[in-house]
This record gives sequence, C-alpha cells and structure tokens, in this order.
Amino acid sequence: MRTIAAAVARAKPGDTVLVADGDYRQEDSGWGRGVIPVLRSGAAERPLLIQADRAAKPIVSSFRLQEVSHVIISGFDFQFASFSDWGPWQDMPAIVRDVPVDPKRPIDFTQDWALRQPAVESMFATYFAIVAGLDYRTAIDVSSSQDVVLTGNSIRGYWAGIQCRGSRSVRIEDNAISHCVNGIFTWQPSPSLTDALIQNNRITQCLDNGIDVREGAQRVRIVGNHVTHSGRSHISLLNDTRDCVIEGNRVTHGGYYSESMEYPGSSAISVHSSFDTLVQNNSASHQVDLTGIDGNGLILDLMRAGSVVKVTGNQLFRNSGSGLNTTASPDAVIESNFFMENGWKSTNQHNGAGIKLSRNEDIQQTIRNNVFSDNRVAGIVAYKLMAQQREIDGNTYFQGNDVPLIWDGYEPEENRYLSLADVQRATPWERQGKVVREPPKIPEPPKIFESPRISEPRVPQSGSR
Repeated sequence: MRTIAAAVARAKPGDTVLVADGDYRQEDSGWGRGVIPVLRSGAAERPLLIQADRAAKPIVSSFRLQEVSHVIISGFDFQFASFSDWGPWQDMPAIVRDVPVDPKRPIDFTQDWALRQPAVESMFATYFAIVAGLDYRTAIDVSSSQDVVLTGNSIRGYWAGIQCRGSRSVRIEDNAISHCVNGIFTWQPSPSLTDALIQNNRITQCLDNGIDVREGAQRVRIVGNHVTHSGRSHISLLNDTRDCVIEGNRVTHGGYYSESMEYPGSSAISVHSSFDTLVQNNSASHQVDLTGIDGNGLILDLMRAGSVVKVTGNQLFRNSGSGLNTTASPDAVIESNFFMENGWKSTNQHNGAGIKLSRNEDIQQTIRNNVFSDNRVAGIVAYKLMAQQREIDGNTYFQGNDVPLIWDGYEPEENRYLSLADVQRATPWERQGKVVREPPKIPEPPKIFESPRISEPRVPQSGSR
C-alpha cells in the first residue's frame, strides 16, 4: 500500500503491517497531515503489529491510538521539529537565558507568579517560544486503549514524545526520546494510566520532564530508565498517583529551567500529592536549582494523608539541594540509602543536607541504616522536629570538620550535633549509629543500558503479512 494509514485501516488481528524505509510525514489520512490513526485492534494471542521492515527506519510524524487493544508499534523514527528552527537555542547543559541576571534587580522567586511572570518570560524567551511552537503535538498518543506495546522507537521534537490518556496495560520500553518538552507524559481522564510499565528508555534533553506520570495513574512501574539533562525534573509522580514504583533508574544533570517554573524549583525525582509509593535503587545526581529553593535528588512533596512511602537503596549525590527533601510528607520509611556531597556548588544556608525535613508536618519518619558523607550543611536537617520522629538509628556518618551529623534548628549555631555523643545526649536516637574516618565510595549505579537499542518485538506465529 502507498500509505501506512491505508494498511493499518485494513489490518486484522494477527496481521503485521511492515513499513518500508522512507519519509511518511506528508501522509494525509484526514486526521491532520502526518497523523496516522490506529483504530483497529488485535487480540490477546494475535496482536496487531505495526513495525519497520527489517533494517528500515521509516520517518513518521504521529500515531494516534484510540479505543484499541493488543497493538504493538516498533522501530519508527518520529521527527516533528528541530530546535535549530528557534535560532539562539543551544542544547543543555548550557543554562540558556535570553536576558542575563541583573545583580541589582534579581527576580524574587518567592513572589507571586503574576508579579514576576513578565521578567521570567523575558529571561527565558527562547524556552517559552519553543514550548509554544510545539503546540502540544505528540509523537504517539494512546487514548482509552489497553494492552499496547511501544518499543524500539526514536522520538525527537515534540511537546510529548509519548502520551497516555485513560489507558491501561501499556508497556513503553527501549525507546530513545530527546528534545521534547516531556519525554513520556500521562494526562486526563483519571486514571491516566493503569497497570503499566515504563522500562529501559533513554531520555535526554527534554525541556520540562523526562517522565511525568500524573492524573491518578495507578500501579505504574518506572524501571531502569536513563534520563539526563532535563530542563526541570527527570521523573515525577503528581496528582493522586497511587501504588507506583520508581526503581533502578539512573538520572543525572537536570533543573536548568527551574527559574521558569510557576512554583519553583525542581528535583531529580519528584513525588507530589500521591499515595503509596516505592522509590528504590535509583541513582540521582547533579540536579541544580538556581532559585536556591530545591534542586534535590528526591523530594516527597505534600503526600496524601495515610499514604505509605518507602525510600530504600538509592544513591543521591552531588545535587545542589539536599539528597532527600520531605515537604509536609510524614510517615516515610527512609532506609539503606547513600547520601553524598549534596549541596554541591551551592551556597544556600539551609539547603545541602543528606536528608532535609522542611515542614512542621514532616514527623514520624523512620530514618535508618543510611550512609551520609560530606553533605554540605549536615547529614540530617530537622528544624526542631527530631523529637517527633519514629526512629533514627543505625546510620553511618562521614561529615568532616564542623559539619554536624544532625542539625535540629534554624539558626547557624542552633542544635548542631557534631558527634554521636552529642546526638545521644540530646535525643534518643543513634544508639547503633557510627562515625567513620574515611569517606565511603559511591556505589556502582544501577546497571542500565547506555545507548538506545531496539528490542525485537514478538512477531505473531499465525496471521498474514
């Protein structure tokens, strides 16, 4: 057939649509130029497979899946926009400002957005022009569908590389995504995504978030992804997500557009207003926030009442903020993590702890068997909340001279505990804690792939081609 859309429209369960090499971005299916609708379903044992033929890498604009099931899309090169179209754009990690900071008139990022918005939009005019120019265009849009697999695709130059809306049992794996506003994004209706796996994707140079899962998503596992150079956060859960897992991801170098946010700033892994989350065995480093507000390796922010949050086995190091910041998020279990050299290249008075408990609601935390090494302001900052924690014990500290193991105050010299003896005299904590003389080495990061690869999809054994 001459067009992909014509072949897909005729496909039946068990069929494979093989797409030859070529540029298909000018296809006109009636859904808009370059948009290929997928309205036909496969079956449980006979999925509909749409894939590049052999070593071909067909160039396409967009697939739109609506109310379908058992569909596999594999091996395509999605291209919409090149950032070179916007003139002065340059890739991160350069921190791009159209207007340099005026030291005599700095922007107050605690000010209401309406008051500072004109100055921020002038400072980041190119950024806002790129976001507006992409006009919410999506490479792969999965709407009200289930049992969908998206694998081995490369995507660049979209508002969202892959978007899921009201869908379930979606597997997104082994894709290479770059130069989008959001790499992977979920949206209304709620739940936006249910019983899904986002695995082994390489995502880089996204202006906002690498992976942004929100709007009531349930039982989504985000596993083994490599996300780098995000403008804001690398991985985020937001708006009533429930029973989600962030595991074994490697995220590094982000936060370059924190100053453009209505509510700054960003953290490498951000879990906000959600229920029951496991954050396990991730490596998060080199997150910046030039507003000085965040820039954490991980933030638990305004978690829903009664939620169960466990943070275990993570490596959070060399972030400009703290390794882990909790904001009005009580009852977390924080154990067996590695916090090293947080507060990296920052001068903020209070940011740069291994763990920072930042609000009066951050109580009843369990903090045990963690390692704290060379964090700039303290191993743990608690702001007079130490007495209200559930447990702090068995932690290992290497903090250097005059840097407290625990700082339980607001003022520079207030409640600074420089030794285990100081901690044990003033609190019931750290009866099994220890201080070491040599800084521990950063453990090996999670073993994930370093470059994009294409998985061979399962080809049905029966059916026609």
